[in-house]
Amino acid sequence: MKSHITGAWMCMLLWIIGCNKDKERIPQHEAAATAKTNITKALASIDSLSTFAVIFKEAPLADADVAAGFTALAPVNAVFTDEAVALKRVGNIEAVRVMTAGNARGAVAANNPQLKDGSVISDYIIKGKITVSTLTNGSTLVTLSGKTLPVSIHKGAVYLNGVRVSQNTVYSASDYNVYTLPALINYPAQLAFDPVFMDHLVPKLPGDTLVVTGQNFSADAAGNQVMINGVPALVHEAAAGRLLVTVPANATSGPITVTVNNKTITSSRPLTVLKVQVSTIAAITGLHCGQIGGIVVDKDNTLYFSDPEHNRVISYSTDGQTTIYQPTKINGDANGDGIINEGDRVFVLDGPAAITIDDNQRIYVATGGGEHGLIYQLTPGNTTEAVLWAGKAQPPVFITGDKMKVGMYPQALKAGSGDTIYYSSDSGDDNAGLYRIRGNTVSLVANSIAFKAADAGVTDDPDLFGIEADRTTGALYLADQDNYRIWKMVDGQLSVVAGSGNWATKDGVGREAGFASPAGLALDGRGNLFVGDNDDNALLFTLRMINPYGVVTTLAGGVNPGYQAKDGNGRAALFAVVNSLARDAAGNLYAGDDYGNIRKITFVL
Repeated sequence: MKSHITGAWMCMLLWIIGCNKDKERIPQHEAAATAKTNITKALASIDSLSTFAVIFKEAPLADADVAAGFTALAPVNAVFTDEAVALKRVGNIEAVRVMTAGNARGAVAANNPQLKDGSVISDYIIKGKITVSTLTNGSTLVTLSGKTLPVSIHKGAVYLNGVRVSQNTVYSASDYNVYTLPALINYPAQLAFDPVFMDHLVPKLPGDTLVVTGQNFSADAAGNQVMINGVPALVHEAAAGRLLVTVPANATSGPITVTVNNKTITSSRPLTVLKVQVSTIAAITGLHCGQIGGIVVDKDNTLYFSDPEHNRVISYSTDGQTTIYQPTKINGDANGDGIINEGDRVFVLDGPAAITIDDNQRIYVATGGGEHGLIYQLTPGNTTEAVLWAGKAQPPVFITGDKMKVGMYPQALKAGSGDTIYYSSDSGDDNAGLYRIRGNTVSLVANSIAFKAADAGVTDDPDLFGIEADRTTGALYLADQDNYRIWKMVDGQLSVVAGSGNWATKDGVGREAGFASPAGLALDGRGNLFVGDNDDNALLFTLRMINPYGVVTTLAGGVNPGYQAKDGNGRAALFAVVNSLARDAAGNLYAGDDYGNIRKITFVL
């Protein structure tokens, strides 16, 4: 009986051992294999993650990792199309086997392909199932490879090792979560664009400045080659994380590339370069004006412009309504017939030219009536009255002092802040220059002597046909036709923004650029100064722009022997001279010419 029981137990023991041997033949990593299969299928079904789906098949994931919980980070496809961050491929991914020495990656390197940034797949698997929204700034996470990922939070966005991670999972299970990345995990060690820069890339004009942010740029401007759709861009400022460049004049929409030390990165999104579209406002052409002497725009985007040939100022509203301001007065025995009556009525605005508008929406217009020029004030809506605001037509007159006793030859007007009006005076002597009216007093800002002292190359008296004011900085910009320069005045100090001092229409930087006969000026909110320039010798009439770094770019216009007002984009459009410029609240420009046309300039995609 005893031997029978012993024999039975022996049979049982042998059966158990056999069963265990069968268990030893069951494949290992079953949980890991299932997780990899599920994640791979999930990523493959998402167009933007399909590349990493193939790569994740190689993940060195073990059952224990799944049991402990993990988090996978999936870079988007775009990072693999960029040569700077692409996967190292030798035929295909299955052929890639890169050993990584000296750290925990070595244990799994045989089944852990390396990416171009030096990272391996196990760098994209974090130990523990985490929820991104619960991470705290300054904490750290550890990957299966042993890599430590610092957590930083900026404006609600979470960054791992400097790479922004998605807030929401793209796939999850009880043991793991999967999130996306816009770059490879070793992004901080790479030459790369800032993903935020890519997200906020806005359209630019030719000649605009562009700030490119990223990392590992050269701190030497010359050490960075920046191109926009294959056209080299001038680099003005450089730091490891920031480049400031000018969009080339002939650039078109396309990718941005940066090359440093023979390494090139390409933007994942194109930069849109705006087109400069010129059109003619037909309703204004139909008024049969002569030369458009000046243009301003009020807060409602209504245009006011002067027509010196017909002694009038006209307004043109956004709904196409025109109003004519043409006040008259009986001026003694003006016709010399010995009788003062209606036959002696004359136009108050005698040859109105320069025009400006103040903060209270009052219009000021300069005329050439009498021996000296005068400045009148108009009230919008009152078409029959014009108030003499400054100037004295008959001697004795003075250069400065009481505004009603001052003789002036106003060529350009510009309202400053408060009750300040600037005007340029062309007296043909040392008193030519810039003046300011504040309250009831006229004072000299800069005369011919000051301009010549500011630049030793200046030999002629200034002939200022354009004044623009930067309300933010207090700077004034002046277009000088006789000295072929654009000036800037800050705190009373004059400097040359651009212009060689020689008659020329030439793009370039600062004094390398050339102007022929600069006239109207308009400033935008980015610090770009638009200039109407007229080369009567070459019959070349253009709209040009100076960016804050002094780069001069011709945006529109060309040689026009027929003085046509031809609509079109950029250099295909033609101007019949550009006398005056104004800008509305939407950023559109308006240019007046010699033949009664006002051209609208818009910047379009």
